[in-house]
Amino acid sequence: MPLNISKILWEGPGTISNPTSLNTTVDGAKNGDTYTLSVTDMQGCITSNSISAVIRPVVNPAFDEFISICKGQDVTLPLVSKNGISGFWSPAFDANVSKTYTFTPESDQCGSTFDLNITITDAGPDTSIYICKSTDTAIDLNTLLGKNVNPNGIWNYSGDSIINASQFDISSLNVGNQYFYYIINDPKCKNDSSLITIHLSKNHAGNDSNITLCSSSRDYVNFDSLTGLRDDTGYWIQHTDIDVDLTNTSDVDLSSLTPGSYSFEYIASDGICDPDTAFILIELVKNNVAGPDIYLNQCIGAAIDIGALVNEPFNGGIIDNFAMIPDINNNLWNTSESEDGSFFINYIFKNALPCPSDTAVINIVLQKKSFAGYDTLIHFTCEKISVSLWDYLNPNADMDGIFYLDNLPIQDGKYVIENTPNLTFKYIVGEGHVCLPDTSEITFTKNAKPLLNISAEPKICTGECDKIIINSNAGNGSKIYVTILGNFGQQYKSVFTLSDTINQSFEVCAKETGPYDFNNIEAGNIYTIFIDSPNGISE
Repeated sequence: MPLNISKILWEGPGTISNPTSLNTTVDGAKNGDTYTLSVTDMQGCITSNSISAVIRPVVNPAFDEFISICKGQDVTLPLVSKNGISGFWSPAFDANVSKTYTFTPESDQCGSTFDLNITITDAGPDTSIYICKSTDTAIDLNTLLGKNVNPNGIWNYSGDSIINASQFDISSLNVGNQYFYYIINDPKCKNDSSLITIHLSKNHAGNDSNITLCSSSRDYVNFDSLTGLRDDTGYWIQHTDIDVDLTNTSDVDLSSLTPGSYSFEYIASDGICDPDTAFILIELVKNNVAGPDIYLNQCIGAAIDIGALVNEPFNGGIIDNFAMIPDINNNLWNTSESEDGSFFINYIFKNALPCPSDTAVINIVLQKKSFAGYDTLIHFTCEKISVSLWDYLNPNADMDGIFYLDNLPIQDGKYVIENTPNLTFKYIVGEGHVCLPDTSEITFTKNAKPLLNISAEPKICTGECDKIIINSNAGNGSKIYVTILGNFGQQYKSVFTLSDTINQSFEVCAKETGPYDFNNIEAGNIYTIFIDSPNGISE
């Protein structure tokens, strides 16, 4: 029959927890202590009082704590410890992988569990790891090996052995894949190595830049050269209200920006690393220009305000009288004492760097007042005369004028005077010039035909001279054209201008040897003296 228990009692030297249960815990028990169990049924009868429990100590199994074997080596793990505790191992043994195996004592053994590390003598599997260079400056390479890899190997990088693998400095390594080898040299087992690939990453936005540009050079700005090498996975931020097109950062057009300061940021943000930022500050300096060159034509005597020649929007520069033109004072030039000619003055706008200074050339041309000469009255007696009006101008008159008769220009200044009582020609010089034109008049007045004859026919002996007299009442200033013509074709001419006297004389000599001229003729010939007109027609 089943026993209906009403009470369970344990008695012993220690403290018993949960004494009303068969599953009890004894605190403070010592090796060899005995505990007695009493069970009372529902009727109050004690079933037994002779069941005793003796306390035994928990024993740690004794095994080698570490075993190193060659890969694939057949090994049988002992099922009884060195101190006699039997049990079993888990997990199942694998001779190709380093593992930790746990020994669990049998249930009737007072023993604890035990962990045994069995290391396979190899370098472990190839592996790779991603590391952010900007975060870590040194790493422990040993942590990159597989679990329970033989710790007696050596590290190698780029053909060199690594002395302190637990604090390897990566700050000098380039971003990208870096290859390390872990090498096992074991006399009992085959040599082995594993490849550890470290993928070094770093977000690199390039260099910070602070540049100053002249506003005239803002059409083409190479942002790539400002940041230098950078990751191409980043993006740009503009810290201005101006929308600049950054599609092609090697050619950025900033021409829409007014002079001032503008900031840009390039942010590289990709992968496991923190974002990196490059700051670009561009200072645009206004490029003031001096404006176009200036040309001014003035008449001598004018007062010139040189500063007033430069108009908006180009004012603000300085006048540079580099040619040291006299009579310029505080940019005012009184030209009354100046010579005519072309004069040059610089107008310079000095800009702040890096903008270059700009210069406009002021060219002032001074013209002297035109002079047409004095009025002239000419008396003539011929019925028809061909004249060159240039012959009647004052010697100091300007020679770039034009003759007019009744407001019609006289071509080349030549005119044939017919039987006309009076003719007045106007000579105008300076038309179209800055200075006012000047005018003189040449008036031809016809007189009665004057008396004109030559003294008695002279006979000149060889080596002698004779005076020949021309009698005329043509008046002061009249011109008489005389030709001496020899019987062998010799011809000598001269022109005489009558003075206050009515007679004009000249001397002729006879010579046997030359040279010959109007006053010295060749002896032994017959000569005829003619009174000619200006064009040589005998009269």
